[in-house]
Amino acid sequence: MENNQIIKFLKDNNFFPSKKLGQNFLLSNDYKNKIVNLVPIDSNDFVLEIGPGFGALTDFIIKKTHNLTLIEFDKRLYEFLNKKYNQINIINHDILKLNLNEILDKNKFNKSIVISNLPYSISSQVLINLLKTSRIDCMVLMVQKEMADRITSKVGSTKYNGFSILISLLADVKKEFDVPSTVFYPEPHVISTVIKVIPKKKIDFDLYKMEKFLKICFLNKRKKLVNNLKTNFSKKTIYNCFNALNLDENVRPEQLDKNQYVLLMKELKYGN
Repeated sequence: MENNQIIKFLKDNNFFPSKKLGQNFLLSNDYKNKIVNLVPIDSNDFVLEIGPGFGALTDFIIKKTHNLTLIEFDKRLYEFLNKKYNQINIINHDILKLNLNEILDKNKFNKSIVISNLPYSISSQVLINLLKTSRIDCMVLMVQKEMADRITSKVGSTKYNGFSILISLLADVKKEFDVPSTVFYPEPHVISTVIKVIPKKKIDFDLYKMEKFLKICFLNKRKKLVNNLKTNFSKKTIYNCFNALNLDENVRPEQLDKNQYVLLMKELKYGN
């Protein structure tokens, strides 16, 4: 479907893009092509596309592989996609309630790749859920620029937080390029950024414990890390651990790197 056809279709069918679902349809073929070409895809690879909309990216992906599953929550778009594509699997479901492992386990291909223009309101939660599957080789995701900056932020920066650390422990993330609001319909009020995410195959900590531990550590970024930890640990335990790891008692949450947090969680025996 061409760009002018999409806009005409929306108007002719009284299709109002849902703000709740974060529907902003990408119109630029140049950006569609750039996104899909960020990762090599061959006919033996499996691609999972989340929130395909009218198939803006799907039209480019399907030229490379038919081993493709689409997940579309909007019933209207799901019905449209079913009419448009008859050779690929399309699931009408909420991505946050879907068993991703079940989908990925069914596909025995060379690589499993995720491509998506994620709804801004749920993008962080979807990314975490995708990384928890441990079955994905690469992701190409369009997210809000603010989120991309947070994910790739460095130790000590104002954007650096528990989410930044958790993602960096689970994957290598690279900001590829920004996408202006003018190439969407309707235009969002923010700039988007396309990121490439390469999940790490092995981790040496309990993911679920680390997720909870980081929330404790960043309860209040303005406070010292010691004070945040006091909500779950005794002063004696905290100071003994800090001494063992040679950590300054006045350190703030954003001043420790990801590896120090892994060591700290293990030293504190959190969750044991």
